Amino acid sequence: MAEITEETLQRAYACYYTTDEMALICAGDIPLGEVRRIAERVARRETDARVYFPTEDAEIAEKYRACEMRLSVPQFQIGCKLPPLPKQDWLKKRMAAGFCMELLAGESSVFFQKAYEWEWLDEALGSAFFCGEGYAFAAFSGSGTHPEETADFLGRELERLQREGFSQEDFQRIRKKHLGQLLRQLDTPQKLCFGQLAWARMDATAIDLLTCIKTMRQEEVEKMLKEGFSKENMVLSVVK
Repeated sequence: MAEITEETLQRAYACYYTTDEMALICAGDIPLGEVRRIAERVARRETDARVYFPTEDAEIAEKYRACEMRLSVPQFQIGCKLPPLPKQDWLKKRMAAGFCMELLAGESSVFFQKAYEWEWLDEALGSAFFCGEGYAFAAFSGSGTHPEETADFLGRELERLQREGFSQEDFQRIRKKHLGQLLRQLDTPQKLCFGQLAWARMDATAIDLLTCIKTMRQEEVEKMLKEGFSKENMVLSVVK
């Protein structure tokens, strides 16, 4: 924080806070013409500032980090660094990665069933996938008394899945789960707006996501699992 100067803030504002970086999302009984009139009243701000994305190293920077905060149960995150993805592939690859993470650590996975049996976890790990210009990574989050052992077991389960693969039945089950999650996200205008705000950066809509899930092939998920994920690129962060 101490390294942030007024000049740094001005440069960040000039690069990011422009109309080109904005998305206007509306849902509900709103006249389209009125939305257009409101949008047209927003002054377009031109700038010569440009965003520069440095090349990300393929290697991970740090394998393990722990922080002592005297928690009764440790909280942890397990990250996995993936190769950067071309923007035109963000939607498809992000969905394929979501399938992989569910197969690896979801409630019906071998990993969770054994971790629960061993009393390492009380519930399935939370999971999220992030990608952008020059980066991509998967993150699993949870709490438990054996974070190091849990992370190691997750890495070994990843290697087992890469060797043995998964069944068509498992693949179809994950597809149905993703379809259900998407449909629940369309329940209310508020949920739809928040969802569309996230999808906008991929130039996608709910229909695009629906199509992507329904057309996803098992071979695409297998390829992502084998070529995108790697135990060597997994890291662990623990707050104890």
